[in-house]
Amino acid sequence: MVENSAKLVYDTGASRHFCANKEFMQDFKNIIDGEWVYMGNSMIARVRGKGKILLKFTLGKLRSLSNVQYMPSFRRNFVSGITLELSFGPNST
Repeated sequence: MVENSAKLVYDTGASRHFCANKEFMQDFKNIIDGEWVYMGNSMIARVRGKGKILLKFTLGKLRSLSNVQYMPSFRRNFVSGITLELSFGPNST
């Protein structure tokens, strides 16, 4: 479970959720010949697995994010703003 928001970057430009910390992930599945992620700085990185992460918000609300891509080459964990908005909507409780 990710409780400390300093461990996450809310990225409005990311198309998917990415996690560099495997210990945050649940229902993890390794990917051997995985996809590649192309980033805005022209770099590429291989997806090494997929799973879920559980976020705990300030007021105690919990949210599970599915299909989170495991990217050990990243230095931070990224939550996709657009994907989060589509998943839960502005008025979800």
